[in-house]
Amino acid sequence: MKNYSDYHAQAQETLKNHWGIVALMQALLIIISVLISGSGAIVEFYPQYQALSAFSSLGSFLVLPLQVVFYNVLLRAVRHSDGNWWDNAWEIIRKQYGKFLLAELVRIIILVVVSIFTLLIGGIILAYAYAMVPYLLHDYPELSIREAMKISREMMRGHKWELFILDLSFIGWFILGILTFGIGILFAQPYQLTARAAFYDDLRAEKLVEEADDTQETIEA
Repeated sequence: MKNYSDYHAQAQETLKNHWGIVALMQALLIIISVLISGSGAIVEFYPQYQALSAFSSLGSFLVLPLQVVFYNVLLRAVRHSDGNWWDNAWEIIRKQYGKFLLAELVRIIILVVVSIFTLLIGGIILAYAYAMVPYLLHDYPELSIREAMKISREMMRGHKWELFILDLSFIGWFILGILTFGIGILFAQPYQLTARAAFYDDLRAEKLVEEADDTQETIEA
């Protein structure tokens, strides 16, 4: 596996000439999330606007497919330099939305329960153990959620710290984003997610090579 500076460089090269479109996508996600949280807060203080709670629930289902597309578009970006990342965006939503929604709900429930009983530490560890699930469901849509979570745990065994350090290396970018009144976040978040996609791609290739070697050894034995 590469070090975090290599993934920074790869992400920068991937996003070169495309920063505008990914920043726009990130802005859309943030705007929808703010509207959702805002509508929920209004209901808390003004019960007469209870109808907004339905909007809040509906909005949650709207954000997820956009997040799914964003994860997968950036994975495609890492693999393809032709810029045609968005060609199958609708197909991603149409075919994978239900499974991604359920996988995210299962993941959140597990993380919340574990975090409560381990004072957050266990939840953080599990979050990294399951970090590869969105990418696995993209590459192998035939996997069940349970299978994807199991494979992600196996893939991340011995690599959780590496991904943690990679995420931590972006802290300066997020601080800069806050200091620029959130504008910098529009670029920092896609930057980080692109580096994560590159990390997954390398980890997947490494595991495939290991499996091929194991198979070959078994045949020779």
